[in-house]
Amino acid sequence: MTGWISLHRSIENHWLYPKDRPFSELEAWLDLLLTVNHRDNKTLFDGKLIVVKRGSTYTSLRKLSERWNWSTTKVTRFLKLLEQDNMVTQKKDSRKTVITVVNYDIYQNMNIEKRQQNNTEITLKKQKDNAEVTPKKTNNNDNNVNNENKENKDNKRQSVFSFYQENGFGVLRPYIADQISGWLDDFENDGEEIVIAAMQEAIKNNVLTWNYVNGILKHWTKDKVKSIEDIQTLINQHKKQKDEFDNSQYRDLF
Repeated sequence: MTGWISLHRSIENHWLYPKDRPFSELEAWLDLLLTVNHRDNKTLFDGKLIVVKRGSTYTSLRKLSERWNWSTTKVTRFLKLLEQDNMVTQKKDSRKTVITVVNYDIYQNMNIEKRQQNNTEITLKKQKDNAEVTPKKTNNNDNNVNNENKENKDNKRQSVFSFYQENGFGVLRPYIADQISGWLDDFENDGEEIVIAAMQEAIKNNVLTWNYVNGILKHWTKDKVKSIEDIQTLINQHKKQKDEFDNSQYRDLF
């Protein structure tokens, strides 16, 4: 049997998706495909801005073992098997593991995805044209720009939602999704990177709750943070003053 189907990341919220039981090998492989970036994405790691490429993810054996309910030994064996079969590559250091899915486009073909989306838009446009007079060309151009802006905004929102769910913060409840959307609107330019950076700070401080992330974002707002570069400057300032803090710049928030 040939061909493929698209699998939306929201399947992780389905009641059939493993949560309280160990993953099977197939489920772990599918989980990796859902976890890696579907496009190049900037991320803040250890105070430095890095780019995680499409088809890759920054993780650790401990994080995967907790996510899959496996021992770290089993995770290591499984990743080695995937490497031997040329399904993934790994780059490790003392702080992280970078996993890259080989030939990621086989599983997530952007051209097919865009073509499907374009076909849907064309069908909807034809239905609309049959029901009303064709707008002026200038109006069409405005609509195209609006559609592109909305699509870009939706993609950024989905990227943040995915990061939240893939990194142990729990179920993405509607009120949390609304608050995340609000922060993305507040930080107009680098909203996606800034909200993800706040979650990364929470991960670094081992406080995986939305209240904590929300507190960080409020703190950054008070410090007039407008871009990801402002965050790096702020973090560097706090590092210089680390003797005045007890291993966390946000200890006094709550």
